[in-house]
Amino acid sequence: MALDLSMLDVAPSAATWRTPTAPLEAFDEDPGNLRFEEEEAGEFEALVAELGARGMLQPLVVRRMPSGRLLIRFGFRRFRAARCAGLAAVPYVVTEDERQFDDYAQVAENARRRDLQPLELATFIARKLTQGESKKAVAARLRMDASAVTHLLALVDDPPPMLLELYHSRRCRSPQYLYELRKLYGRQPQLVQRALADGGEFDRRALAALAAGVHAVVLDDGGGAAPAAANGSAAPAASLTAAAGPPSGEAPIRRPGLFALYDGREVLLVLQRRPSAAGRIWVRCDGEDVELSFDELRLCRLVDLAGSRLRGERMANVRAAVLSVEEARTC
Repeated sequence: MALDLSMLDVAPSAATWRTPTAPLEAFDEDPGNLRFEEEEAGEFEALVAELGARGMLQPLVVRRMPSGRLLIRFGFRRFRAARCAGLAAVPYVVTEDERQFDDYAQVAENARRRDLQPLELATFIARKLTQGESKKAVAARLRMDASAVTHLLALVDDPPPMLLELYHSRRCRSPQYLYELRKLYGRQPQLVQRALADGGEFDRRALAALAAGVHAVVLDDGGGAAPAAANGSAAPAASLTAAAGPPSGEAPIRRPGLFALYDGREVLLVLQRRPSAAGRIWVRCDGEDVELSFDELRLCRLVDLAGSRLRGERMANVRAAVLSVEEARTC
């Protein structure tokens, strides 16, 4: 759903309160309205919830007919959502500009509407934080998960040049992937730069393969355990996907790591922690332990976190090894 943030920075004024309102019964939809296809699941419902919580901030653009009825020219979708939300009245602006009555103008106006882009939204969030609002408060007002706010801020909090180059080239627009990539870059910048040099799209599969390669290099450099994050805590398991261990039968697994798929991403099963009930298990997800039902998980792979078949190989061979890891990831 497109987030309408245009009014959040506007302080109340006398002009704000002069915007007229009218009951929904006073409006008519233009019979030439172009919006008739159903939206994707959840989008319209989200708009209904937004209007129910805040009311309509952006007035409808209408034409006053000789009968006194208000004919909607722009804002059909918001009008329908307001009706579903049970609003008694909505704001409107009467236009007498002949350009507003042009059907081509109506098509162009709707076609050019778009959601705020990630960097635009990240800039807005950063501005709110500098004004003293907390991440939690900003996330609540935007109806976003707090982790999504953290992911977005990676785009504006002194990002490395390669991150913005990847974003502006549209090779990757996912704030979550860019956030994870930034963490990998902090650990192995040369390897990350080398992996991005091919100019291809950076998607979930590429992120997983790169994370495996970075973790393998860390092990090869003498670290048997996952390195600490910048704040001193253990780095998230999702960012430290281990390379596959020795083939079956060659050597015992010294430090087993069992991974499963949950909500489209890999999580590490925490076998040392006792669950609250049968049929449940703890997993490490984004650096936190979460208790889930077995039904929500699909076992993916078992690896040896204490070693790596990349041990002893030099950085020049890592890229080829990462590609083999990617092929081994299919579950």
